[in-house]
Amino acid sequence: MGYELVEGRLEQGRIVEVSRTDYSRPADR
Repeated sequence: MGYELVEGRLEQGRIVEVSRTDYSRPADR
C-alpha cells in the first residue's frame, strides 16, 4: 500500500515514468 500512480508520480512523492501513468493530466516535475 502506498504505491498509487497519480499524475506521473507515486504516492510517496517520487516521480515515476509518465509512460505508465495517465496522459490526461501533466506530470508535476
